[in-house]
Amino acid sequence: MYVELKQVNKYYDTYHASKDISIGIEQGQVLALLGPSGSGKTTILRMIAGLEIPDSGDIIIANQIVNTMPPREREIGFLFQNYALFRHMTVFENIAFGLEMQGLKQKEIKPRVAELIELIGLTGLEKRYPMELSGGQKQRVAFARALAPNPKVLLLDEPFAAIDVKVKEELRIWLKETIYKIGITTIFVTHDQEEAVELADIIVVTNQGRVEQMGTPEEIYGAPNTPFVAQFMGKSTEVLSYRDLKGFQHIDYGSSAIIRPEAIKIYKKGTLRQFMSAAEEGVIERILFKGNHLELWVRIGDMLIYSNTDMDSAHFSVGESVDVLIYRLYIFDHNTTQVVENSKMNVDDVYYI
Repeated sequence: MYVELKQVNKYYDTYHASKDISIGIEQGQVLALLGPSGSGKTTILRMIAGLEIPDSGDIIIANQIVNTMPPREREIGFLFQNYALFRHMTVFENIAFGLEMQGLKQKEIKPRVAELIELIGLTGLEKRYPMELSGGQKQRVAFARALAPNPKVLLLDEPFAAIDVKVKEELRIWLKETIYKIGITTIFVTHDQEEAVELADIIVVTNQGRVEQMGTPEEIYGAPNTPFVAQFMGKSTEVLSYRDLKGFQHIDYGSSAIIRPEAIKIYKKGTLRQFMSAAEEGVIERILFKGNHLELWVRIGDMLIYSNTDMDSAHFSVGESVDVLIYRLYIFDHNTTQVVENSKMNVDDVYYI
């Protein structure tokens, strides 16, 4: 592992902020620390940066234990949530700041800064001040400044939190392409699942100071190990009486279940052509317009679940009786989660929407 935490603990007085954290990534990988507010993800990032000192355990970067090493000696680039650009400095001067602190001469600084300005696509804006830049441009400048000293590791704290939705989507694509182009090992904090899934090679889900699960985006979303991960990832419906559902009633495991919208398909009466024995009868209670799709809330007995459907699909109305296919459940107890397919369906023929 290029960056690794081994049994790391951190206390703030009596509060146990990080509990036996053990994670790691290889050189050149991108890792997302994903979790709700207060889950401990930012504490982990700050300990890697050297802004916090662990009370026990080891933090290793490039085969060197760095527990007590000052931040400036760790060769880490840090992109703060608010960018922390110097308002009185131009784009060029902001990017050059770290290089000047290293004692480099102008003949070494100028080509490096020019290279980074071209990398972030802001050629021609070298003399502008932060107040003259858009939010996306400020983020790019902060990114270039973090990269300027050629760090071993890049740390990003909620890198898109201060950017509007449209610009955020464009910047995510740009950042991912840029990180892989330069091949820098990157760790970032986020509470945005879409952001983590899109950018990261590895996701670490944190909760109450612990690591709930670590794995690829596919593993985290498709095979959650714990009840928290099953409920946290995706937008799901929790049901208690899942044994009443067709194809799931004989399962003797767990007390609750999660149904995700992509594992549900809703059909107008008379249009379902297969898996009739697995179909539930439902009534549409709510239809929400979401721009590029509709969110349908359907009641099946005492359960209210929802699914997404595209705008070009059949027209539904509130109060309409429908047929509902539920392809899979995530069934869990207090400690474990199990993915269960509908036993009345041939899963090889199922198309997940």
